[in-house]
Amino acid sequence: HHLFAGLLRQRLAWTSPQQIPELHRRASAWYEGQGQVEDAFHHARAAGDAGRAAELLEEHWQDLVHRGELAKLQRLLDSLGVEVSGSSAPLSMACCWIAALRGETGPIPGHLRAIRAAWQAEADAGETARPMRAAVIPSLVETMEAILALDGGQPARAKEHALRAIALIPENASPAGRGLLRGAAGYRLAQAHKELGELDQACAQLGEVLDLLKASGNYFGVAGALVQFSSICTAQGRTSQAVNLCQNTLDYMVAHDWHRLLPSGMVYVALAGAQAEAGDLEQARHNLETGREMVQQIGSRDLLNLVDTIDRKLAPSQPLTEPLSPRELEVLKLIAEGCSNREIGERLFVTMSTVKGHNRRIFGKLQVQRRTEAVARARRLGLLQDSA
Repeated sequence: HHLFAGLLRQRLAWTSPQQIPELHRRASAWYEGQGQVEDAFHHARAAGDAGRAAELLEEHWQDLVHRGELAKLQRLLDSLGVEVSGSSAPLSMACCWIAALRGETGPIPGHLRAIRAAWQAEADAGETARPMRAAVIPSLVETMEAILALDGGQPARAKEHALRAIALIPENASPAGRGLLRGAAGYRLAQAHKELGELDQACAQLGEVLDLLKASGNYFGVAGALVQFSSICTAQGRTSQAVNLCQNTLDYMVAHDWHRLLPSGMVYVALAGAQAEAGDLEQARHNLETGREMVQQIGSRDLLNLVDTIDRKLAPSQPLTEPLSPRELEVLKLIAEGCSNREIGERLFVTMSTVKGHNRRIFGKLQVQRRTEAVARARRLGLLQDSA
């Protein structure tokens, strides 16, 4: 019980305060061994060992990205502070991937400058404690440059960066490490092929990338590559192949117990899109609702736009019979931002019962039953254009 646990901690502080840092260090090591990085991180901080907390993130940030836990990773980075994360090449790279996967590429050039500066500082200091960690940075930087080029509408340049990223993969990297680096670069190479209209090359690259990312445990990468592969098949009129591809990937995720992780939501959304094109609207609606909430937790603008696009195909919106009031629109925008009822009340200086009353009226006017449905319908109606 939490009260009993609190009593024990208080008693420990009275009787043996000198043991507390060591107990936190031991707890941190145990949680790390269980793969629970966030708990390990917090115990390291509680032990007063900020350096170890930073090392934990340097070693495990990719695991959080692969599981789509971008918000969790951002919270941990924020708790370290900009000075710590900005002076570490791996943590600056983590910041790059959060921004890239959310579709917010503006901060990436600044993070890349920090990476190059930290990398050079390590080289000048002759640090060799983790040579492989330093060796993979050039490949990752080129992959990130490919992402920036794609975002800037320069697919030919993106292809050059992606090919350089592949060429820079260290030969002595582990098979899993090579798979991760090759998968990340190959995914961007496939995107470049797609943007250049080289669809056969894009599909061949995505097929190779999917196998690499599956083998290396990059759940987010698998789901992202699947979304791209499915969209190409659908655009070419091969909807049955797109449906089969999505369903096979989903079956693979279930078999390997990935289906509870956030990236599986991307697969459900891709499957919904393919089924919508195939005319299987009932199954498409079911899979879209299954994937919607997980995709919203990831927070990627591109994914949210994809959900909205499929939503419009499945349910053309009729205008509201009764418009939302200015206050209801205000509440709706806060719901779309992910605010809880309590947070909405605090932001608007109203009671919880007032917030719940607004929610009931909003849901009634939009003819929905859940928050996610309310946000989706509001976006289709153009009521949340600024927050989409």
